[in-house]
Amino acid sequence: MPDSEKDLLWKEVSLHFNFPQGKADKVKGWAFKKMAIQFGSFKKKLVANFVNKGLTPNFDKVWKKQREWWNEFVNYKHSADSMTASIQGKMNASKKTNFHRLGPEGYKVAVPKWEKMENNLIVKGIVPQTLS
Repeated sequence: MPDSEKDLLWKEVSLHFNFPQGKADKVKGWAFKKMAIQFGSFKKKLVANFVNKGLTPNFDKVWKKQREWWNEFVNYKHSADSMTASIQGKMNASKKTNFHRLGPEGYKVAVPKWEKMENNLIVKGIVPQTLS
């Protein structure tokens, strides 16, 4: 995405929020990451609900701005590059055996919580089975 469009998005976000002193850059990074995730999810829903079914959304009710890009989007999703990437992604996903369920912070936040819970049990005289 061009920097000029990112600047426009950030100006729009900045109009609605006040950020703590010195935190705007951190919030900006988070906001762009969140926008990218949401945009990816939006495209996945379009593909699942319309492209794969051979349908076209009713642009009069929703997504008016996307009308001019629809044919290009559908053509890309049917292109050899997109199909190859999709097949490769499905192959990679099928190999996955361990699924991430710890939330966005992962072990960095979970381990101290677990240690605190374990220590609270020990203080109460309960010895966790993992320590026996």
